[in-house]
Amino acid sequence: MKKIKSLCTALILSVCVAGGTAATPIYASTLQNSVTETTYEYYDDGTYLETIITVFPSINTSSTYSSEKTQAGNKVAILKNSNGDSLFSATVYGTFTYNGSTSKCTSASVTCLFTADDWYYVDKYAEKSGNKAIGHVTGKLMKAGITINKQTINATLTCDRNGKLS
Repeated sequence: MKKIKSLCTALILSVCVAGGTAATPIYASTLQNSVTETTYEYYDDGTYLETIITVFPSINTSSTYSSEKTQAGNKVAILKNSNGDSLFSATVYGTFTYNGSTSKCTSASVTCLFTADDWYYVDKYAEKSGNKAIGHVTGKLMKAGITINKQTINATLTCDRNGKLS
């Protein structure tokens, strides 16, 4: 049974890209995500937002007659206090098509993670807008049952006409 599972896993993880009469396998172990950009935005209250963009490996299976390609990635936005401790984060995931002239967001989703004891989940949603995947996560800071602060993270992942994510 283990051999069958291993064989099935190997078949699932390998993707063959046809080229002429031969096929060249691409194995999952060779596909790596790459972090392309980390930025910081500082606020008056001492908190700051750290954002990290990750580009997923692109496997374009479009026919040779189509110039449209696919790109996917995510943007993690982490709200941190002045000590650098994470309060909560939003991760927006986007899939895009592009062709050198235009790009379009085809799917968007968002997840959140609350890491500080006194910050609580309020709401989250994702949306597509043109060439953007946008995730919104709202959290609130509570002390003794009273809301002290409410903060929304808006994480926007954009794909340009050449497939570059920002």
